[in-house]
Amino acid sequence: MQGPEAPSPPSLFARVGRVLERYRLPIQIAVDLLAWGIGLYLAMVLRFESFTPTGWNRFDLGGLLAAMAAAAAVQTVSGLALGLYLGRWRFGTLDEVFELLTLQQTGKADPAPIVLIDFPGDHYWEAWERWVRDHVASKGLISPEDLDLVLITDDVAAARDEVIGFWRNYHSIRWSAGRLIIRLRAEPTDDEIAELNEHFGHLCTSGAIERSGPLPAEITDDDVIDLPRLVMRFDQWQVSSLHRVVRAANAFASAPAPTP
Repeated sequence: MQGPEAPSPPSLFARVGRVLERYRLPIQIAVDLLAWGIGLYLAMVLRFESFTPTGWNRFDLGGLLAAMAAAAAVQTVSGLALGLYLGRWRFGTLDEVFELLTLQQTGKADPAPIVLIDFPGDHYWEAWERWVRDHVASKGLISPEDLDLVLITDDVAAARDEVIGFWRNYHSIRWSAGRLIIRLRAEPTDDEIAELNEHFGHLCTSGAIERSGPLPAEITDDDVIDLPRLVMRFDQWQVSSLHRVVRAANAFASAPAPTP
């Protein structure tokens, strides 16, 4: 009986990423100081009065080195004090993620894939997800299913597949006269429509999920009228579940073949 296959060696990209993450702080500081040095050097030798018809005037090398040292000290101290070298900003990252998820959760933005990528071995976003489940979802402030809106992974290939796969069959949505229109790239079969209604019919306030041609408002606006579509009276209180409908449509046998 053969034992388990040995794990494949990490790719060059993964190895470079680990090195950059491990030595991120000194690399960031070194790059900034190099930029300061080049900038000060060019400022001194390329200024207009340095050039004469007989050639370049001599400049004070000692003064240049002193200016570079002063700039390096100010850059390093202020950068560390103000959080320039934190890697993840004190303000911004979490705020933007929560805002993005809120826009998807409330239907204020059209469905789109959201991927949070960790460095291999780093569990930053996994810890964030646990916190949201333990302290937000557990209190009923969001539904546990709301976290289906996001994929957390440290695998670049998985992130790529999530983004490309989201648009495999799904094209776009539109609301018209109280109905949700989901445009698809391929015509669904009767069995696929029946399966959608079996799993997601409860999301309709009335009626069922139906196959449809372009609605009058779409024809008037010439709005992607060549694509097949699904039409339903969607319960807007459950709009975060729209991602699951999109993923189900992307999994149809009638959907275009996945992008390799």
